[in-house]
Amino acid sequence: MSTYDAVTHTFTTMATGGFSPYGLGIAAFDSPLIEAIITVFMFIAGANFALLYRTLYTDHKIILKDEEFKFYTAIILIATAVLILTLRYGIAADPFTCLRYSIFQVVSIITTTGFVSVDFNQWPDSSRIVLVFMMFIGGCAGSTSGGPKVVRIILLLKYANSELFRFIHPRAVKPIKFNGKVVPDNIIHQIISFMVIYFLIFITSTFLISLMNVDIITAFTASIATLGNVGPGLNLVGPMSSYNCMPPLAKLIMIANMWIGRLEVFTVMVLFTPEFWKK
Repeated sequence: MSTYDAVTHTFTTMATGGFSPYGLGIAAFDSPLIEAIITVFMFIAGANFALLYRTLYTDHKIILKDEEFKFYTAIILIATAVLILTLRYGIAADPFTCLRYSIFQVVSIITTTGFVSVDFNQWPDSSRIVLVFMMFIGGCAGSTSGGPKVVRIILLLKYANSELFRFIHPRAVKPIKFNGKVVPDNIIHQIISFMVIYFLIFITSTFLISLMNVDIITAFTASIATLGNVGPGLNLVGPMSSYNCMPPLAKLIMIANMWIGRLEVFTVMVLFTPEFWKK
């Protein structure tokens, strides 16, 4: 890789931007070593930067105690393992090739970097579903990643578990904790509101785009890829394609998705409430 390519790809890796001077992206280099290095730094860019700072300068073990980082790592490892299995039997690739493509694409999609090392549009549906799931998660809070963020997923799961516990034990008091601290109810309510609005926007944009003679898989993945600032989707907006083929009105919808998703929903949605404009 030339110095120019190294600099440009470093910027877009750490910013989880995913753009490349080459139309094929990282696949243009066809280098396992380059893919491995970029995978490591995409993983770092998807982690909480404040946590990384504290790990380097205050407490070297704090990163191993952080619930979000551990869950983030676990998701990547599990998704990679599942993807390896689906590719092993889906395209009959050798184990190294399966590992190479799986770890790179899982980290790229969950961190919303959007780099591609292979045309996963040609993979079997079971493999593509794994990557679609990653689009709905995103990286850690305090990272350069887009998407809902891992911490919200964790707290939603804890809230669901807490409600099941209360259903069985109505009189029990079981506060939701994160990293050993009790999470206030108003934070949980904000997260639930965020996810409800997020999915409403996603469903609405998918429906509107599908009305424009766009197939449902393209509409579905284009909506979540733009709302989560992921980049590539499936079918017409696959990794080796672009959004150029989409109708003009669909592009306007996806522009709105990218704007709303990058500003974390509430910042934009509040502009459309009458109360905001009242003195």
